[in-house]
Amino acid sequence: MGESGDSGRVSLSEKLLVSEDEAAQLLGVSKPTFRGMVANGHVHRVALPCGVRRNLYRRSDLDAFVESLKTITPDQVRPRSSLPSG
Repeated sequence: MGESGDSGRVSLSEKLLVSEDEAAQLLGVSKPTFRGMVANGHVHRVALPCGVRRNLYRRSDLDAFVESLKTITPDQVRPRSSLPSG
């Protein structure tokens, strides 16, 4: 799986499940931006057994999300709301 001499560690590209930090890194966004993507339903957490308190995400879901962005046309992009002045 991992490269030789890496003490058995699996590279990020080989992982099936990734942490919140790794997911944000893979998507090239900050953690707060990634959390917003999760809150808005663009990316989904993996349901873990009762008592496990860790947010993990499927690498395949992240890849699918990136692919879905490639099909967005300019007329589908919503402009950011302007901030109130003053």
